[in-house]
Formats: sequence, structure tokens, C-alpha cells
Amino acid sequence: MRTYKTNSIGSTFSTLMILIVVLLINISAAIAQSETKINADNPWRFAYFGYSVSISGDYAVVGAYSKYSGSAYIFIREGDNWNQQAELIADDAAEGNQFGVSVSISGDYAVIGDRSNDDDDTGSAYIFVRDGTDWTQQAKLTADDAEEGDWFGYSVSISGDYSIIGAVYDDDSGSSSGSAYIFARDGVDWTQQAKLTADDAASGEVFGYSVSISDDYAVIGASGLTSRDSGSAYIFVQNGDGWTQQAKLTADDAAVEDRFGCSVSISGDYAIVGASQDDDGGGSSGSAYIFVRDGEDWTQQAKLTVDDAEAGDRFGYSVSISGDNAVIGALFGHNGVEYAGSAYIFVIEGDDWTQQVKLTTDDATREDAFGRSVSISGDYAIVGVPFAGGDIGPSEGSAYIYNQFENGIEWRGDLADFPGEFFISEAYPNPFNSTTTITYGLPGPGGVSLQLYNLSGQLINTLFEGNRQAGIYSANLVGKNLASGLYFVRLEGAGQVVARKIMLIR
Repeated sequence: MRTYKTNSIGSTFSTLMILIVVLLINISAAIAQSETKINADNPWRFAYFGYSVSISGDYAVVGAYSKYSGSAYIFIREGDNWNQQAELIADDAAEGNQFGVSVSISGDYAVIGDRSNDDDDTGSAYIFVRDGTDWTQQAKLTADDAEEGDWFGYSVSISGDYSIIGAVYDDDSGSSSGSAYIFARDGVDWTQQAKLTADDAASGEVFGYSVSISDDYAVIGASGLTSRDSGSAYIFVQNGDGWTQQAKLTADDAAVEDRFGCSVSISGDYAIVGASQDDDGGGSSGSAYIFVRDGEDWTQQAKLTVDDAEAGDRFGYSVSISGDNAVIGALFGHNGVEYAGSAYIFVIEGDDWTQQVKLTTDDATREDAFGRSVSISGDYAIVGVPFAGGDIGPSEGSAYIYNQFENGIEWRGDLADFPGEFFISEAYPNPFNSTTTITYGLPGPGGVSLQLYNLSGQLINTLFEGNRQAGIYSANLVGKNLASGLYFVRLEGAGQVVARKIMLIR
């Protein structure tokens, strides 16, 4: 059995540590929710709840396209809880439709895609608007030139008064060349403003496989279907009532079948593009690329891969970016359970993007597809798990919402590494000036709390509080909102309390 030992505290700090630990034991801690699991109030076998997700402020939308004609669910944050506010169903719902295959939310508006709706899979999308606690269908969107098999609605995104819809199998420039459509809102009316295709459109490019819109900019993925394609993405910018191509994005190290463009997201001057079959960490381990805008130029700023990459993970299958944070899904990521899936938070500091945390679940099972869909907004991230089983039956699906991910989202270590004692290790690095990692071990299941205090005994942050199985866990602490100085990290559980000092130096 592996033995874990914590570093002893020097004699200079011994008395101080004893006093601080005694003080901390008597402080009532505030509870901070770091992970919330959400399910439909009316679950359904093979509904694939979580196949698509989107989050905006205090609202999230989750698609369940395989429930009869398909559904989407609105959740609202109320304190630390996320509660279902509405189930959305198309006015013209019919058996076999796939309403909810794609979703997006922005403010009081949500758009839901249905790639198989209408005649012979031409596809459609639906706009819903919130009034108080009610969500009602405001418009049904279809392409002016809809044709059989276009799959309009395969991908959707909404921002302010604009929505973009991908038609991945549109044939204007050859079989499955693909296209995307911009719709603009005027009052309660939504009208098609533009049809977008790539300047170098070609057969098999599947332009529109992924779409994202933010203010006057849109990014559209064309991941390619053939073995000769590495994939690409395109930036479009609004000029008056029109939209023009501003840039074509490709990877600096592009290789065939990387599937670059399988996922895209844009926020301000940053765009992220997933390449789920990139091979840097083994066959189809996956990667993602960050691009930044300077005037009219877009340049690759970073290539993102993960520390624990394995063949077949499909990291980059889903991506989302918001401000300084990005979340990336690894559809088949390993986390102690084969192909269960995982997701990763990355944060920019200066010009560098660094892996912040890995997200997994304690109740993972094989092929859950945790990370099939992801979205991030401010301090909240949502991850879809469409193939997870539930009380009703298989593939009900679920989703997880994370908050305060900068300080305290945790992940479980190797299940074979059960510690023989209750411990918290020295933070690394320590001292630190941006981010440090805190590792601790639990010899058995039970309730545990991991909290940060200052020297006055004031609770600064609850990194985690809840039940955990036996294992080794890690939590990241980001210091950007903390003052320089000495802090203590306190671990309590199993009737024991241990503490470690950490030093933040600016």
C-alpha cells in the first residue's frame, strides 16, 4: 500500500498552527455549492437530456432531442440551486422530430434547433422568449431556400438580436458543402438577413457543423467529412445589413482528419476551435486552438491540450469561451471509468492559457459521454452527460453546473490510490503568485470540507463541502482576487481537522 506523509511544520510555526487550528474548529462555515446535478422533472428513457447545453447568466437550457418529438428545458439559478422553470416544445411537434438537438440561450431569448423537422429533414429552429417565469415560442425559423436533407438547425447560436443557424448538408457548393443563416430580430419578428458560405466552399466541407455568434462577429466550423480534410473555421463580421468573411482559421500544425472545426465558440476578441481527432496525445486524443483578433486579423494564440491526454479522448469535441475562461469537453475522456468523459477549464493569464481544473463526476459509468456538450458564462459552466442512465432507464441523460470553478472545482485521483490516512499535502507551488494546487486524501467515504481562512480566522472561500468517496482529490486556488499574505487551508472530515499554510506573494 502506498504511504502518504505530510511535511512537518517548522518549530517557528508550531504554536501559531495550533492556535489557528483551534480557532478554525470553532468557526461556523458558510456552505458554497461547487457542483449541481440537474435532470428533467419528467425524465424519459433514451431522452438524451444533455445532448446540447447552453448557459447565460442565471439561466441554462438543456436539450433532450430524443424524447418523443424532442424537448428543451430551461433552468433558473435561485441561490445555490438550479431549478427547472419550463419545458419547451415546438408548437408543431411531431413524432420523430429532433427538437433540442442544438440549443443556445442569451438573456431572455433561447433558440432550439430541430435538424429533422419539416419536409424530408430540411430542418428548422425555434425562438423562445421569456416573460417573467413564462417561456413562449416567438418564431419558427426556416431557410428561404430550404431543400431536402439540409439539416438546417444542426447547430444554433444566439446573441442579442441575432441568431445563426447551421445547415450542415446544404449543397450549394457541392454535396454537403454546408451553409449558415443569420436571422435578425425586429420587435417580435425574426427575418433571414444573410446566408453565409465560405469563400472557398467545396464538397464535403460541412460548413455549419458548428456555429457561434457574439455581437457583430460569428464563427462557423467546417470540420470536413473526407480523409483529405483537416478542417477549418471561418470568421464573419457584420457590415450594415450584410455579413462578410473576415478570416479563415486553420491550425498551425494541421493534419488530415483532425476534425478542426467540429466545435467553435466566440466571445469578444477571442475564438476557440476544437479539433477532436488531433493525435498529439495519441490517436484522436484531441486538442483546441485559441485565436485572437487584432483589428481585422485573427492569429493563433495557443494550442490547448491536457496533462493526462490519452488516445481516443476526443478532447475538443465541444468548446465554449467566455471572457478569460474556456471549457472544453473530452467526449470519451478517461477518469477511472472507461469512456465516461471529462471536461477541462482553461484560464488566460497575460497571453498564456493554462489548464485550471479537470471536471468529472463521482457517479460516472462507461460511455456516459460527460462533456459531449459544454457551455460557460461568467462564473458558471455547464456540462452535458446525454447517455447517463437514471431511475427511469438508460440514457435519460443529465447535466452538471459548476460555479466558482476558479477556486475549488475538484477531481478524483486514481481509484487505485486509496490513501491510508486522512491528509492534506503541502500546496504546490508554495509560495505562489497566481495559482496553486492543494491535494488531499480520504481513507473512507464521508462528508468533507476544504476551506480557506486568513490569519484572523475569517473564512475566505469554501473550496468544497459535501460527500466524497475514498480517494485522492485536488483543488486549484486562484489568487487573483486575494491580497498578498499568509493563509491557511483547513480540511475537516471523518472527525479530524488538519491545516496547511500557504503564502500568496504578488
